[in-house]
Amino acid sequence: MSMLAIGWYPHTPLPDAAPPKPLPAAPTELSTRLLSVFDAGQDCDVVFCIGEEPCPEDLSVGAHRLVLRRNPALGFDSNAAPARVTLPASLSSSTLRKVLRVHYLETSGDPNGAPLAALAEVRQTAPEELAQLEASLGAFDASRWAP
Repeated sequence: MSMLAIGWYPHTPLPDAAPPKPLPAAPTELSTRLLSVFDAGQDCDVVFCIGEEPCPEDLSVGAHRLVLRRNPALGFDSNAAPARVTLPASLSSSTLRKVLRVHYLETSGDPNGAPLAALAEVRQTAPEELAQLEASLGAFDASRWAP
């Protein structure tokens, strides 16, 4: 009987042979709610326009000043901040939307962990556009953002 057990063991992995992968941190309830409002374009009080005025709807992205205040480099820490921001025509609205959406991400364990990961992804997929955005708006360093 012991020979049978010895012969069986190397060929059958044990269920706990590999440690389980940690689950990604879930967004907070507030983050989830704010993301849904951003994605729906509801109650936005600042509009980012790509190219010249008047800006077509497919080249503009609305956001919320209160959320953008997390990033001090954007300069939305006062009510005197502009309601409309014009950006270079070479940017794509999808990259702009991704970068603005990063400001809405927050997890309970590490408030800036999700934004850091999302910005790293944008840096890999669209580094030139992100550099243009940073030249226009300021640095996107999520480690310095307010929670």
